[in-house]
Amino acid sequence: MTNGSLEILSAENENEDLSLLSFLDDKKHLTTAEFRDLIAFIESTLKSGGGQIELPITHHFSKDVYAREMIIPKGVLLVGKIHKYQNMNIISSGEISVLSVDGVKRVKAPYTFVSAAGAKRVGYAHEDTVWTTIHGTGETDVDKIEEQFIAKNYEDVYLASDRSFESAVSAQGFKPEEITAVSENETDIVEMWLYGVTVLDSPIHGKGIFVTRDVKAGDIIAPARFGDKRTQVGRFDNHGANPNSKMVMNDNGGVDLVALVDIEHGAELLTDYYFNYKNTGG
Repeated sequence: MTNGSLEILSAENENEDLSLLSFLDDKKHLTTAEFRDLIAFIESTLKSGGGQIELPITHHFSKDVYAREMIIPKGVLLVGKIHKYQNMNIISSGEISVLSVDGVKRVKAPYTFVSAAGAKRVGYAHEDTVWTTIHGTGETDVDKIEEQFIAKNYEDVYLASDRSFESAVSAQGFKPEEITAVSENETDIVEMWLYGVTVLDSPIHGKGIFVTRDVKAGDIIAPARFGDKRTQVGRFDNHGANPNSKMVMNDNGGVDLVALVDIEHGAELLTDYYFNYKNTGG
């Protein structure tokens, strides 16, 4: 959670606070993109409303472990930062409601959980709460630790991915052979000419998608899906531990392949299958 956290609700406003949490819980079926927009709206609203406070932070160091202990006073609503990697969280005292992509969960200490890469949450403390975040690092410079583990935006999360194909699909609850079978089922493929990409033999796996032009970060490279039909891009894009592109839902309900970084002519386009699934619903 953020160091400069944001207080807009006080203890005497708890009924209003619970109404807000109930409203947010109704949003549990939002897509990942819609959820991120909601979090961004909450954060900007809190910042524009003023009343921000600094929360007490204690830093603990041991061999290759850094623990960041934060005390959240009762009645504080706060928005967290984006974490690049999975990390362990320990709530050692207090009670807090946490909004994530799965809805609002109210937890009471003692409570320990592992949050996913790319996690960004909203929390509301029903009691004074002690929340400790654990990171695996031998670094002791707090600014360098934040640079290492905290993402400036969601693009940083993609670029920090070092997930293998096996771990990417298992994190979705699937087996590698199940994903392979779905990919190789061509009954939903629509063949079409796609500017700037081609299908070639891949050094990673089977066939892959390669660019035939230079691409800039943020460019839409090619469509991957129209409704329930996949293009060659949706069929042949390969998972990579260091992705250079990502799948993104567009306004028409389809999926586009978008560049994460500048990509040179001839490079294979690689995505993180875990984030593809999270962003597009499969």
